[in-house]
Amino acid sequence: MKKLLTCADWNLKFMLDNIRIQEIKNLLESYNLINIVRSPIRITPSSESLIDVIVTNKGNSELEICVVNLGFSCHLAQVVKIYTGKGNRRDKIVYVKAVNKN
Repeated sequence: MKKLLTCADWNLKFMLDNIRIQEIKNLLESYNLINIVRSPIRITPSSESLIDVIVTNKGNSELEICVVNLGFSCHLAQVVKIYTGKGNRRDKIVYVKAVNKN
């Protein structure tokens, strides 16, 4: 089976327990996919939410995920470590953030 990893800003509140979120989870399940981010990534003084997701094949045990506060936004960064089995390589971290004048 091919390995799939996708990151997305779906702006769906995955921590909520409602029919809309359950339908999305069921859709992922029907394709043997799962969101691997479990903790909130957007934290404000009055709320916490999980609106950015990382979706992968179910049972993809070659991934480690952590959420990191970079200190410049109410959104926390998601870091995924992918084990490829290709020997010792230096870790490389890539930061991607869309920035505009607003």
